[in-house]
Amino acid sequence: MGLGLKAKANLLSYYFWLFRCKSVVSFQGTNGLSRIISLLPKIHIVRILKAFGAIIGENCDIDIGLMLHRIKLPMTNLILRNNTHLGHRVYIDITEEVCFEDDTAVGSYSMFITHAGDWTLNREDEVETKEKIHIGKSVIIYSGSIVSPGVNIGDYARVAANSTVLKDVPEYAFAAGSPAIIKKDRKSLIKKLM
Repeated sequence: MGLGLKAKANLLSYYFWLFRCKSVVSFQGTNGLSRIISLLPKIHIVRILKAFGAIIGENCDIDIGLMLHRIKLPMTNLILRNNTHLGHRVYIDITEEVCFEDDTAVGSYSMFITHAGDWTLNREDEVETKEKIHIGKSVIIYSGSIVSPGVNIGDYARVAANSTVLKDVPEYAFAAGSPAIIKKDRKSLIKKLM
């Protein structure tokens, strides 16, 4: 039995977008690829990221408008384990590895930045730092949050909306604010629920 009309249209659409991504890389490099990825239809995002080397588990959901900065091919610096959700217009700097463990959700307009620079006007004294970001299992990062280079967010932690995370967040913690501070430990609450 052959493919239905909708399946054929989806497959044709996928190959159109894949061809468009590959041709943009040929002519404009990875900056062009970043722009095209932000335009991808939701149904193709995961497959196309995998085609360019991103490590993506099962049942991952990436909303439209994903913005990737400093792409290096293959895209092995982007790791999404099983059941990860990235909301609308999430920005990920993949200068260094960014890893989202299983069952993690990220709200819309959140940012993950793996490099930072400092210099004076003439840039002769430019200093750049690059550090990985690791997001643990079953973490929820609410909309508009910013995660800085080198931050590790522990399993089952929560980060409130519009927070700026400059330091590690321990497992089960609830962090909020700009800069984010630990507001409470959720471990006892979770034990009560189990």
